[in-house]
Amino acid sequence: MADHLDSVTGLTFGALFPASAGPLSDSLTVFDQTGAIMGQVTVTEAQETANGAGFTYIINQNWADPMQQVSPSALTEPGGANSDVFGVTNGAVAGCTFMNGCLGFESDTETVSPGTEGTIVMPEGTGVFLATRYLSPALRAQGWTAVFVSDVEVPEPTSLAILGFGALATGLIGRLRSRRRV
Repeated sequence: MADHLDSVTGLTFGALFPASAGPLSDSLTVFDQTGAIMGQVTVTEAQETANGAGFTYIINQNWADPMQQVSPSALTEPGGANSDVFGVTNGAVAGCTFMNGCLGFESDTETVSPGTEGTIVMPEGTGVFLATRYLSPALRAQGWTAVFVSDVEVPEPTSLAILGFGALATGLIGRLRSRRRV
């Protein structure tokens, strides 16, 4: 399955991105098997500016697959410049209280080179990217999913409905595939 989605998996943009102070930039969201949001970290453009490049935004839960620490996803801007990086942090990142690491991202950073071995490189655009691979195997087996959204643009209501139907279809397909494996 591709790591980039053309539609949002999970819920509508209103549920994914609650009201905040300023325009949202990026978000990492974890869903349980029912589609309920279990954890989320969002960042606004103002927070990115205040915190600076290289600041790591995390979900401080023991949900990460430590085997994925060496395989971050790096998004590149048109022209090849590095942008966002998401995946599993190491346990030494500020705010992460788990030795196995935490799910997290760095926004508008240049700290991970797309040439780093193990790094998954994708064009940024304004898109939704699957981050489920970074969840622990136990959570993936239960049907949990995760998504990273880069450079959020809140769409108008008709687009929300279309995205919602796409999310529902994506979730159902994933569920059917997982049942076939059992």
